[in-house]
Amino acid sequence: MNIELIIKVVLAAVAVIGLWPILYGIIAGKKIRLREEYRFAKEFLDDLASGRQMHPYALEKGCQAIAGTTAIKAIEVQYILTLENPASCLRDFVLARSYLEHLETAGDLKITFSKNTRILGLAGGEKGST
Repeated sequence: MNIELIIKVVLAAVAVIGLWPILYGIIAGKKIRLREEYRFAKEFLDDLASGRQMHPYALEKGCQAIAGTTAIKAIEVQYILTLENPASCLRDFVLARSYLEHLETAGDLKITFSKNTRILGLAGGEKGST
């Protein structure tokens, strides 16, 4: 057998063994992150449901942590959490935030397309309708 071939095989095996912890960390890291996200959401939502008054800063930061961005208001997150399938609704809202606006009318909460989106006809209606 050729020495050069043996060296290549050994180096390939060392590379695979060396990369395994990194690949495993990436795969396991996603699971760990999802578990941590679950624990935080459960704890935060339990605090909200307990009826105790939360400091506005803690409320805002908790909602931002659940949303994964600081570009969203606590009232918007709280409203989205009342919808059916809130995880995907929140993800979609964060991604489409620039096309939507949050309205507060007489205590009711409503999310609608922004005026600019309606003017451009991107809201699914006729072009130029408001």
